[in-house]
Amino acid sequence: MIRLPYLLPLLLLAGGCHRQQTLAPADRVKQSRPPSPPTLRLDDVAQPTRYALKLRVVPTDDAFSGTIDIEIQLKKELTTLWLNGSDLTVRDVAMKWGGAAVVTHAIEGGKDFIGFGFDRPVGPGSASLHIDFTGKVSSRDSRGLFRQQEGDSWYVISHFETHHARLAFPCFDEPSFKVPWQLTLEVKKEDLAFSNTPVIGQKDAPGGFKMVEFAETKPLPSYLVALGVGPFDVVEARQAGKNRTPVRIITPKRKASEADYAAQVSPIILELLEAYFGIPYPYEKLDFLSIPLPTDFGAMENAGLVTVSQTLLIAKPQDQSIQSGTWSPRLGGTMSGSTKRSRPGSPPRSSTNGSPIGTTTPRR
Repeated sequence: MIRLPYLLPLLLLAGGCHRQQTLAPADRVKQSRPPSPPTLRLDDVAQPTRYALKLRVVPTDDAFSGTIDIEIQLKKELTTLWLNGSDLTVRDVAMKWGGAAVVTHAIEGGKDFIGFGFDRPVGPGSASLHIDFTGKVSSRDSRGLFRQQEGDSWYVISHFETHHARLAFPCFDEPSFKVPWQLTLEVKKEDLAFSNTPVIGQKDAPGGFKMVEFAETKPLPSYLVALGVGPFDVVEARQAGKNRTPVRIITPKRKASEADYAAQVSPIILELLEAYFGIPYPYEKLDFLSIPLPTDFGAMENAGLVTVSQTLLIAKPQDQSIQSGTWSPRLGGTMSGSTKRSRPGSPPRSSTNGSPIGTTTPRR
């Protein structure tokens, strides 16, 4: 039989051990609470230095998939990294820092952000983030990637101004982040694919697809990245400007004959704008892509791939005298926007329809 004087210390010791293993309710909440996303803008703890983006786009589908590899410079040690992302589903993610893989998981960030949590601190220094994701192609508005049907043909076109690149891929979706982009599009063999730069490679892929690889861009903000996919026709205009820039008009299927006027005047206007600004056109090519149906913007001066409402770009031959009154100044506006951006410190502009930033219709 154990006497009471010996039993009492044992009971006190057991109680102390129990208190050391139990967290107070407030502590339990603190440990389980996920990191909070930014309230408006990304912080300055990380800087992208390069993107490699691959997208699989089928115009008849209302969804797309892709991967993005982001090279990042981390300014300090962190355990959570926030990027912009809207209506995207992360399927897989991998982080490398210091030459080693870091266990990473995605974190919900509300409407505009996606977080990535690490099992150990990373940074400062160089890191790389690989994200496998899916997203939605809109049929109701012209933000992010949107699709349109004309006749029996479907087209997908991008519109990322002012802050809608985050609907198409996770990224640092603010205009201050200007870095090179390398795009690859996986599309149906019968479709054509266009982006900011010339095609540098193409190969067949399983299931009736092809991989179209584009040259790396000059440093660009995310809202100037652009693409178009579908059964387009291409009209070659003459080379123009100090660098003999190739100029093309890209029209919906069976409408190449309506691009004659645009093909004639586009090189002329490019040369006039070069003379006005006193600098060469800054990109490797100049494509004008006709958007089949009306949108809430008239045109967007993406680098190397200007997207323009069909009613402003092409016209039937009998209507071209009328078209000339509206097309020339509109082309001048889109070209001047592209040329201005080559000057250091140029601020981002609003759309060429004069709409203030942030006036697009909410996506349903």
